[in-house]
Amino acid sequence: MNIITTNENKKIADKIWDKNDINWILRKNGFKAVKDAKFADWKLDSIKVNGVDLYVLVQEDMATYAIFDEGMAKF
Repeated sequence: MNIITTNENKKIADKIWDKNDINWILRKNGFKAVKDAKFADWKLDSIKVNGVDLYVLVQEDMATYAIFDEGMAKF
């Protein structure tokens, strides 16, 4: 699994990478598990909405994505 991101989002990407399975964040966001998700390439970006940092995790082909805040990335 590769997570492509910027330096400012590296902390969140590291949490996801340490888990070594992207399906946990998808399940927390109400998505079903994605077959072979841990072998896919993902992009992680962030956006600030109403003063809250939101993170967007997107599969390379944009078939699957999850939007979450930092609290949802905690274990």
